[in-house]
Order: sequence, then C-alpha cells, then structure tokens
Amino acid sequence: FILSRIGIKRRLNIFITLAIIWSYGYIIDYPSSILRSSIMFSIIYYSQLIHEPYDTVNNLALAAFILLFINPFNLLDIGFQLSFMATLSIVLFTNAIERWFYPYKNKLTTTLSSIFAVHIGLLPIQAYYFNRISLLSICANILVIPLLSISLIVGFLMLILSFFFPFITTAFGYILNIILDIQFAILNILGNIPFNIIKARSPEIFEIVLFYIVVLIIFKFINISRLKKMLVKTIIFYLIILTVWNFAVVIYDESIEIHFIDVGQGDAIYIRTKRNNYLMDTGGSLLNTFDVGKNITLPYLEKLGVTKLDAVFITHFHEDHCQGLLALIDEIQISKIMSSYYPKDNQMIKEIKKHNIPFRVLKKGDSLKLDKDIKLKILWPPDNVPNLSENNMSLVSLLDYRDFNILFTGDIEKEGEYLLSNNICGGIDLIKVPHHGSETSSTDELLNQIKP
Repeated sequence: FILSRIGIKRRLNIFITLAIIWSYGYIIDYPSSILRSSIMFSIIYYSQLIHEPYDTVNNLALAAFILLFINPFNLLDIGFQLSFMATLSIVLFTNAIERWFYPYKNKLTTTLSSIFAVHIGLLPIQAYYFNRISLLSICANILVIPLLSISLIVGFLMLILSFFFPFITTAFGYILNIILDIQFAILNILGNIPFNIIKARSPEIFEIVLFYIVVLIIFKFINISRLKKMLVKTIIFYLIILTVWNFAVVIYDESIEIHFIDVGQGDAIYIRTKRNNYLMDTGGSLLNTFDVGKNITLPYLEKLGVTKLDAVFITHFHEDHCQGLLALIDEIQISKIMSSYYPKDNQMIKEIKKHNIPFRVLKKGDSLKLDKDIKLKILWPPDNVPNLSENNMSLVSLLDYRDFNILFTGDIEKEGEYLLSNNICGGIDLIKVPHHGSETSSTDELLNQIKP
C-alpha cells in the first residue's frame, strides 16, 4: 500500500514487498506459520502478476506440501497444525458464518466471522494440547489482534530505522512499549475472570475426526441428503449399535488403571477406578530449576480429564515424592491427603492447612476401600518401631484388586524391608521398586519372600 502510494510500479512493488516478507521470516528463523504465509503470499502476488486466478485451498495445500517436503516432522509441530488449521477454517467457514449475521454485513461482522471460524477449527487441537478453552478468547482477539498488528509494524520500522536514524528508534520504542502494555493489561483482565477458562481432557484421535465430520456436515460440505436412503439407514443402525455397546461398556466395566507417571527422579502413581481417582505421591524436584508438578504431573492428569482426586497418598515428605502437590493443590480438587506421619513445621503441611484439605495419618493394619473389589491395605509403618529414618517411615501399601496384588513401597530401605517381609504372606504380582532401585533397597530377603 505504501509503495504504491509513492509511485513504485506494480512489478517492482510486489518484488520489494515479498523481499520484506521473506526477510522478516529469515529474521525470526522461519517458524511454520510464517513460512506458510510467506509461500501463500508469494503465490497470490505471482498470480496477480500473470493475471491468473488462484485457489486458496490448493495454495494452502501446496504450502503444506513444501513444508513437509523440507521436513516431514513439521507435521508434528504445534505451530504447523495451528497455523494450517486456522487458515483452512477461515477459508472454508467464514462466508457461511457471515450469513448468520444477515442482514448486517460490515467489517465487524467479517472480522467476527473469521474469528469464529478459527475457533471452530482449532477447538479440538486446543483441547488436545492445552486442555483449556477460553470463553472470552473471541473478545481478546477482537481487542488484541489490531494492537498486535500495529506492534509488529512499529517493531519492524524500528529495526529498519535503527540502521539509518538510530535517534528516532527511541521514540518508536516508547510507542511500542505503550501498545504492548495495553495488550498485556487487556489479557490480564480477561485472564483473571473466573468463568473464562473451561478445562478439557485431551480428545482421542477418533473423537477429533468425528468432530470435524460433524462440522463439515453442519456447514454442508458433506451433504447427507444426497446419500441414498439405504446407506443412511445403515449408518444410523450401526451408530445405534455403537452407542448401546459404549453404554454397556461404561456400565459393566469395573477395570482399574494404574499409571506410573514419568517424573524423573521421584514417584507419581495415578490410580483410576470406575468411580474414583487417586494419586500415590506427586513427583517433585530436588533442584528448584524445574517444577515437576507444574510441567509433568498436572498436565498429565489434565490430559486424562482428571478434575478431582478422591485422595492423595504421600508415602513420605521428601521433595521428589511430594513437591508436585503445590502445583496440583490450586488446579485440582483434592478431597483428602493421607500419609504415614504428620511432619510439623513443613511447608507442605502449611499449604494443606491453608486450603482446608483433611489430613489423615495411616498405620499398619488400616484398610481402605477404593472402589468395588479394590482395597488398599496398609502394611507399614507400625506404631511401635522407634528411630526410623524418613525413608523407612514411607507408607507401604498393598493394592488388592480381584486377587491381583500390587505393592507400593515408597523409599523404604533394607532395615524396613527386613521387618516388612515378615508381615507379607503369599506372592505379589507387581512391585513398585523401593527407593528408585537404590542399592540400599530391594534386598534378596524381600524379593524371595514376595516373588513379584
């Protein structure tokens, strides 16, 4: 627009514009979204030069083909998926959504239609990767995108002017800071509204495919009325069978899932029954540089759709077993916390009290019913063994599910194992290796007794 106003001819104008676009992509190291748009703009401008029509969907497909030819692993890049799906959604759905605003047709309705189209197309991808859907993101986009566009232009001008008129760059910097401050203020206000965020589990692949099929049917890209009646009846018949089968599975399935979450140095074991959710330890870091609870345990549970834990069992209060609780306690409803002892003046206990979560101390002989046919028997520690180390005070429990036994051992060491092995009768199907496989644990006496 600017180059055309100062009299530069069209061919040279397009060449300079594309050179700037590709230079910008080079400066920020060509992320998938910028490479996609650069390719598409190049094809659009080239078609204008040779006076030939172009098809946007084919243009998008060609850009995808080029990116995947350069690196097939781009397909797994979140930026690639978001960028291409957002663009495809705008192309396919915007005009149809604009008709919803009839008889109103102006720049606002066009903008709203594009934003709605993007949100519809990205909904399953957002749920899959981020497990959060913002109800006010449409408002955020309407307010922030214009400011973001201005910021981008001002930033790019700063970069160019810094080579020729460095003294002007400072003035542009002040303007850019003001615009960015306004953006962040808007996002903070919207982000702090309580009902804004909906948590969602990560959908299965077949659910994502089903979602897009339904959307294509709603927007009449798939026209069911054109199908033969016999085919429609067959589809409905099989859908009814599938629905009934799924209901039967949900009603009669009494299975149990146990997830050993990879938290590195530490333990976090998620137990899912038909009706309840439990966590045995939360993971944590001995170093403060990486928050295991925030970056591993919490996202893992959210991807499974866990919004409530009926109990969290802390085997003992070492950081690699309990520190992750700090991240969980604000995001997931926790009904109660149980452990083998109550550490006084512990930061974790202060947080538990602050959130009014009931705390129970478990001892040898206690038995908890987790669900139908599922019991957790507490084997250790007893009340009458003095001078135990924190590791040997670890909660040791036996999960009994229809004669299938799993032994959870915490960080118990050989002194505790020796006393414990005398109290275990019969074989154990599965053992969580004590103390992360340390040489101070997993003694021959214990293993020969339980034969896991």
